[in-house]
Amino acid sequence: MAKDFKSFFGDSKVENKNQNSGNKGTTQKETAGGNNNWNEEINKFQGKSESELMQELFTIAHKNKSEGTLHNSELDAFAEQISPFLTSEQSARLNMLINQLKN
Repeated sequence: MAKDFKSFFGDSKVENKNQNSGNKGTTQKETAGGNNNWNEEINKFQGKSESELMQELFTIAHKNKSEGTLHNSELDAFAEQISPFLTSEQSARLNMLINQLKN
């Protein structure tokens, strides 16, 4: 399990730097902060129920907020980034989850 949201999603600054520097053969897997175990992280969630996934999400989020490594502005930015790819129902659900995570 990823210890925090940033380690799970990798270091986007590294990825952007590699894209801008012309490293065309570099994959996201290689640029995400050197994290080559995406499949391992994803596989940890397979077979879990929705309630188990939600519990894990809230556990990680509350831990990171208490440690000062997750801020409401980051949650808002995440929602803003992915909302265009969601249906109206998914977007409403995401907004509900973001609001719960902020509390």
